[in-house]
Amino acid sequence: MSGTNISLDPKSLQNVIKRLQNIERDLNPAPRTPMGDLIKITALDISTNAKRRSPVKTGRLRASIHAKFKPTETFVYSDNEGQTYTDSLREPIQEGKEAVVGTNVDYAFRQENLKGFLQGSVMDSQPTLKRRLKSLAEKVVGSKPNISIT
Repeated sequence: MSGTNISLDPKSLQNVIKRLQNIERDLNPAPRTPMGDLIKITALDISTNAKRRSPVKTGRLRASIHAKFKPTETFVYSDNEGQTYTDSLREPIQEGKEAVVGTNVDYAFRQENLKGFLQGSVMDSQPTLKRRLKSLAEKVVGSKPNISIT
C-alpha cells in the first residue's frame, strides 16, 4: 500500500498550520468562542420563540421559560399578577459546550403535550441553526466549500 506525500514550502506550511489553529479555536465549544456563541444564540432564539408560542393565563409559564448556560444559574421572574419566583433549571450542563431551554413550572409538561411550544420552537430553529453552522464552517475553512448540514 503506498502513502501520499505532500510537499509544502515554508510559507504554505505556515498557512496550513494557521488554518488548523483557527479551526481548533473557532469550533471549540467554549464560552466566548464562535461555536460557544452559536450555542448561546440558538438557545436564546429557542427560548424567545417558546415564549411567543406558550399559552398564557397568568403569564407565569411564559415568564419562566429561559435558557441556561451555566451549571449553577438561577433566575427571577414575575407573572402578570405580580407574583415573583426564583428558581433554576436542574439539568446539569457544561458551560460553553451546551445550553438548556426550559421551564420549572409544574404544569408546563401538560401544556407542552397540548401546545408543543418548546418542541415547536426547537423545530422552528433548525433552518437558522443550519445556516449559521454552514456560515461558521465557511469562515473557519476560509472559502465557500460545498458543505451540506442535515
